[in-house]
Amino acid sequence: MAVSSNKTIFITGGASGIGRAVAQRFAREGWFVGLADVNEPGMAETAAMLPAGRSSQHKLDVRERIAWDTALADCANAAGGRIDVVFNNAGIMPIGDLVSFYANVVRTGRTSITVDVEVYARRRTLHEVVKVTEATLTYVAVDDERRPRPLDRGST
Repeated sequence: MAVSSNKTIFITGGASGIGRAVAQRFAREGWFVGLADVNEPGMAETAAMLPAGRSSQHKLDVRERIAWDTALADCANAAGGRIDVVFNNAGIMPIGDLVSFYANVVRTGRTSITVDVEVYARRRTLHEVVKVTEATLTYVAVDDERRPRPLDRGST
């Protein structure tokens, strides 16, 4: 990875794990590294592993929109005015429900497969699991002229 030494990466979750490894990798290639995390001692540990003067630390809870603006502006200022890459590695985005889809083949015929399907959602705000829907679906294999054809038994 040959890169210019005047590039900047901003890494959320930079205090440990994948974020720390990404920081070390980009620092080895000469990038300025902006570390962002809620874990200030962990950020300090990561920064100590990077070349002196080639990183900045920004306390950031990724759930707080205004904090993003401040952290990005501070990082760009510390880096000489630019950020080339944002590596968003922190937190779980509270976007919505976690949906799980389960399927079970219940019958395989000569030209079709029947599948029972159930879909569940873990509600983000209520922390409960509810069945969203269920169905029995029959898939029919068809040829180029849309007529039923025998199943390829190697794929069932």
